[in-house]
Amino acid sequence: MKTSLRIPCVECGVTEPVDIRLHDHSPKWICSKGHHNHGYFSLDFTIGYKILGKSEYEFSSRQDFSMSIVFSAMAFECEISRLFGKWKGIEAGLRDGTILRDEDIETELRRYGSVSRKIEETCRLMSPEGLDDFVRDRDDLKGAIDNRFPSLRIGSLAEGFQKTVFWPRNRILHFGYTEYTQADAARCYSIASLALGLLNELDKLKCAATFPPAERAH
Repeated sequence: MKTSLRIPCVECGVTEPVDIRLHDHSPKWICSKGHHNHGYFSLDFTIGYKILGKSEYEFSSRQDFSMSIVFSAMAFECEISRLFGKWKGIEAGLRDGTILRDEDIETELRRYGSVSRKIEETCRLMSPEGLDDFVRDRDDLKGAIDNRFPSLRIGSLAEGFQKTVFWPRNRILHFGYTEYTQADAARCYSIASLALGLLNELDKLKCAATFPPAERAH
């Protein structure tokens, strides 16, 4: 699978969609003016963000709003699965050196059933207080959600994400509905982007707690 990302040329500055494979961390491409480029993605530019870039491309370049919604949900779901597998694997390794198979991780994640439960349980892997309390304790996050996302409610964020991002995706893929508007796609994209940002913050919190920096010698 490839995703299209808008990347500026280092020589002339022209910004064009560049096809990037999901596993590629160091892409090479030639801009329309013939300049060769070799870029490097930061470690936190995960597969979820790459797929979210595909959503933005479908939205802005192709005006395919239903497909943009599908990729917004895919980006969110992929990041949930990635982080669940990451921290389940790390915890097993630290506990007794066990190496979990991908199949075992997928089986455990599927046991949670609904998307909202998968979201909540993955967040609890990174912060035992859960997603809603994590947001409540951060004034910047709480304010952003209260002021910019009227369709979400702190106290039921996982359910809100499922309703606003995954229900539209399911309506497209399960029932063939393709009449979503630009505003619908923009809302799904912005909420998925918010969700990935929250997951990234939780991941950083868990990393700091699990692998604290060594104390500096005085």
